[in-house]
Amino acid sequence: MDVFPAQTEDEVLFEYAARDGLVFVTSDKGIHAIARAWLDRGRPFRMVFWRFTHHTRMSDGDFVSALEALSRNPDAFAYSIEYIKPSA
Repeated sequence: MDVFPAQTEDEVLFEYAARDGLVFVTSDKGIHAIARAWLDRGRPFRMVFWRFTHHTRMSDGDFVSALEALSRNPDAFAYSIEYIKPSA
């Protein structure tokens, strides 16, 4: 079940995730721009981001492995945005 209906504004979704301490996982450039604006204002949040072009080079297994590695990293989210990249 979706918490919000389709076509909900990105800012509303981002605000919800930040307020509830959730990690926003996306490759959406518009949401990345929202995150950058929040950084500029010193607003706290956590986000995992990857460039859409990287998505085409990563299998589902690669993506899951990257998220699992991030979850084991004690320094994760020292910066509000964690970037996932494909393996070399």
